[in-house]
Amino acid sequence: MAELLSSSPSGVFSDADGDTLTYTASSSDDDIASAYKFFGDLLIPGAEPGTVTITLTAKDTGGNQVSDSFRVTLTRRRSRPRHPRQGDDHGHGLRRRA
Repeated sequence: MAELLSSSPSGVFSDADGDTLTYTASSSDDDIASAYKFFGDLLIPGAEPGTVTITLTAKDTGGNQVSDSFRVTLTRRRSRPRHPRQGDDHGHGLRRRA
């Protein structure tokens, strides 16, 4: 199974005027690991072993922006996909609430 890192970017950046911040994320090599926002979380799904630089950017409503970067090292290789069983997460990592 691929490694998946998840974190909330709230609290990483702040705006002096109190403007709402929107976030974007990018990876230096999507073949190793991609980075994207999913609702309020920063997700970094890994595909191959290696090291990437993840850049998180915050932009306020006035168009001002700031970025910060960090390195992520993945050590496990993704296994072959498996077929989901009945009641499983259907291969997409989401489960229906009962």
